[in-house]
Amino acid sequence: MDLFSLFQAQIPTTANKLLIAFSGGLDSTALLSLVKKLSEKRPHLSLRAIHIHHGLSPNADTWTAHCQQLCEQFAIPLIIEKVKVEMHDGIEAGAREARYQAISTHIQPDEYLVT
Repeated sequence: MDLFSLFQAQIPTTANKLLIAFSGGLDSTALLSLVKKLSEKRPHLSLRAIHIHHGLSPNADTWTAHCQQLCEQFAIPLIIEKVKVEMHDGIEAGAREARYQAISTHIQPDEYLVT
């Protein structure tokens, strides 16, 4: 079985809406590409992506621009959410908390989060 078939099997056929967590890194770019390919086989799928701009890296704006470019290329609507990271429990925990909070404000009740 190929990678796409394995991926496709993980997405319920009853799923109508997917929200892709899109950092712009290699893993999430591959994921975005797989979801786009899946939507070609399942035209009923509604896709959106969300990019969380933590502002922690000097390259954060460049990553955001990269995400915008790819989503435009794939015709996938992109939400860009700038967050403030609280570092009282460490930078990783703070970034994760900010990311999950931002996603929770955008995900729709009948939408699957794909990470």
